[in-house]
Amino acid sequence: MKNLLKSSLPHLAAIGIFAVVMFVYFLPAFQGYRLVQSDLKTAQGAAQEAKFYEETTGDFTAWTNSMFSGMPAFQISNYTDFDGNLAGYVVRFWNLLIPQPAGIWLMYALSFYVLLLALKIRQPLAVVGSLAFAFSSYFIIILEVGHITKALAVSYVPFLFAGFVWLLDKKYVRGLWVMALAFAVELYSNHVQITYYFGILLLIFGIAYAFKAGKEHAWIHLSKVAGLSVLAAIIGIMCNFSALYNTYEYSKETTRSQSELTIAPEGSSASQNKTTGLDKDYITAWSYGIQESFTLIVPNAKGGATGMIGDQKALDKADPQFRTPLSQQNHYWGDQSFTEGPVYLGAGIALLFVVALFFVEGYLKWTFFVGFVLSLALSWGKNFMPLTDFFIDHVPGYNKFRAVTIIMVVLEFCAPLLAVLFVNELIAKREDWLAKKNWLLYSGGGVLGLLLLFYVIPDSLFDFFNGQEADALNKQAQDNPEMAATIQQFIENLKTVRIAIFKEDVIRSIFFAGATFALIYFYLTKGFKAIYLIVALGLITTLDLFTVNRRYLNGDKQNGRFVQWEEKKENQFPFLPTAFDEEIYRLETSGLAINGNANTLFVPAAELQKRTEQNLQSRKERRLARGILEPMSDAEQAAVKYGTLNLHSNYRVLNLSVSTFNDASTSYFHKSLGGYHGAKLKRYQELIDFYFAGSIQPNVVNMLNAKYIVTQQGVQFNGQALGNAWFVKEVQWVKDANEEILALKALDPKSKVIVDNRFKAVLGQYAPDSSATISQVSYAPNKLVYRSNCSQPQVAVFSEIYSPGWSVTIDGKPAEAFRCDYVLRGLSVPAGEHSIEFVYRPSTIETGNRGSMAGSVMLILVTLVGLWTERKKLVSGN
Repeated sequence: MKNLLKSSLPHLAAIGIFAVVMFVYFLPAFQGYRLVQSDLKTAQGAAQEAKFYEETTGDFTAWTNSMFSGMPAFQISNYTDFDGNLAGYVVRFWNLLIPQPAGIWLMYALSFYVLLLALKIRQPLAVVGSLAFAFSSYFIIILEVGHITKALAVSYVPFLFAGFVWLLDKKYVRGLWVMALAFAVELYSNHVQITYYFGILLLIFGIAYAFKAGKEHAWIHLSKVAGLSVLAAIIGIMCNFSALYNTYEYSKETTRSQSELTIAPEGSSASQNKTTGLDKDYITAWSYGIQESFTLIVPNAKGGATGMIGDQKALDKADPQFRTPLSQQNHYWGDQSFTEGPVYLGAGIALLFVVALFFVEGYLKWTFFVGFVLSLALSWGKNFMPLTDFFIDHVPGYNKFRAVTIIMVVLEFCAPLLAVLFVNELIAKREDWLAKKNWLLYSGGGVLGLLLLFYVIPDSLFDFFNGQEADALNKQAQDNPEMAATIQQFIENLKTVRIAIFKEDVIRSIFFAGATFALIYFYLTKGFKAIYLIVALGLITTLDLFTVNRRYLNGDKQNGRFVQWEEKKENQFPFLPTAFDEEIYRLETSGLAINGNANTLFVPAAELQKRTEQNLQSRKERRLARGILEPMSDAEQAAVKYGTLNLHSNYRVLNLSVSTFNDASTSYFHKSLGGYHGAKLKRYQELIDFYFAGSIQPNVVNMLNAKYIVTQQGVQFNGQALGNAWFVKEVQWVKDANEEILALKALDPKSKVIVDNRFKAVLGQYAPDSSATISQVSYAPNKLVYRSNCSQPQVAVFSEIYSPGWSVTIDGKPAEAFRCDYVLRGLSVPAGEHSIEFVYRPSTIETGNRGSMAGSVMLILVTLVGLWTERKKLVSGN
């Protein structure tokens, strides 16, 4: 026991260091505050309907009508019953243990620490490397904006590689156990793009080791590593089978799948831009600039984050007459549309990475060097299309992901790893490497020399305007010849300010890179104690990254309030209803706004008020049960008020006062035609591209039941909206998707419906009946009930999105719906009075849950064997 305690002390000390740094950096999180995360607010807006439905009814829904007129909720929220996955409980326990996002940062550090120990890095040096990884700027920025699933996925990756390293080291049981658990939590984080990119790196790692093992004829060992790696992956996949299977099935209908269209909105051919997944321009919309890559060593190589210039020291370099307009210009001048900040490794880490290429030998160097170069080149996207085209066209799965800049997480993993490997070997081989000190001077001096050139001749090496910005300024000069000289002066002054911003960061990079270089050079030549080298490198690296990251995430206050943090109650309920929302509520409950065949409120206003009060009381009781005594905030009461309305009505809102299809705030209170999601249904996206990207087509708005249209001027009641369901008099048959989407332009959706020829067998006989009626009588996100009455068979159109997984019954007997009007549902309704029910419960949910349960059992067994084996080793002292 004493030996166990003694051997644990260094690791406990490491955890203590991580905890102290975490506490200092994320102090507001431990004072009860939450980060104001823009993307998290968007996610909360998207998930609100599903969340409120579960809280109110105790049921779950795998569909939500809150965004894009309706879509599966698999990728929107966790409010689905994927309960068979054991990994979910592990993740939730950690999240409860430490306030977020501090807990995610600590996982960054701990997981990388475990990987470095698996690679046999000296324990103090492993602490330094872990801090360098955890403070890589992009990993902090994604916490600041609320890319939580992305951050979680990154945080578990080092555990995955640690398990693989132990397999290579013939620690088969430990490797399998850790790798299986890592796969399980990695996939549970639900950011498949991150997992995919690191899967490429793991494959490179495996290939590099296979060459080494092949030379040594270690075929049996190699077979064991391959087999156990596959088994670990299978266990992880099976644990997450429910989510993965449902996502896979859902993906067939999303923008990640191949389109049936071969035309662009203007009618031209779209074949050059189409892939079997996302369109090429969508994949590469966010591409890192080639010059922008120097942010890896100079954070402000392109100005940092998007925002107005507020650097007074830099503005002082400009002509006083231009300082005010210059202060309103963009601080970022890179190639991306906008950015929250750069990918910065740390100047010292970048220098160590370059030096490592000349000193470190073996398959590990080539693994992480190739991973670094490949991820950097792929991050350039549209700026390096030959490689991007090759991956899009030939590498399976690559065309399913957008924003190629995300792949830079791989180089942020590779650079500190290789830097630490170098320092570890420097300490071990100092005497042997003395003869190679000139190589150290060449490589390290080369990095410092490059930085010096950046400072001396910045305008010869860098552009200080992006292409779009330069074109706009030049056009202003051409359109206003009398102002051309003044505009040119403004351009020159803007360039002066930006060069000043750039050079200030070059100086700090020279300092930190120079200090790092001096340390390793004098250690190599003088040979002082290794611990001094490690501690000094740790202080330099942490100070460098810590101060840069505070530009993007900090605990600064303004007027006594945190700028980037808010109280927990504000964070949980991020939106207050606007005057527009209140006007919609008033109209909906007044009984005045009637369209289609009926009012869209399914209970009397008095009954709605009663149910709202019941839901408020129920929430108060749940709060008291959790020990929450303070009264509900206005935002929480509003969430209940509008959530109750949402469950007793079915109308839609087209909000033109915001970026309609890049904003989910409307979805928080209403069912919206818009929203924000990276994997919306492909046909709906195509509808947006054709009929909302330019001038909005009124008949399309009406068929989507946009009962309320919000503009900057106020709320407009749309009396032409067709309601929840209606009968049509005529069917227009089309041969393919091209014809179908183009036919919408001239369609009168109230009297005619467009149907693809493939549904001819589904649609039955029909005859005109002017007295026929159909209306919705109740609503739940996953269950819609209608009543119909007609003397002749009719064709009904429902203002609901067609998607697999919906089943329909007429008087309890199964029926078959068909797709119509490109995105909507249609149904042949027999004569007479009938009850029609649409229910969303894909069979994939039950199948997936059974698979997840089986995977969880496998993970438990592997974990028990792993713990038993580790215990035996501790007892025996091996």
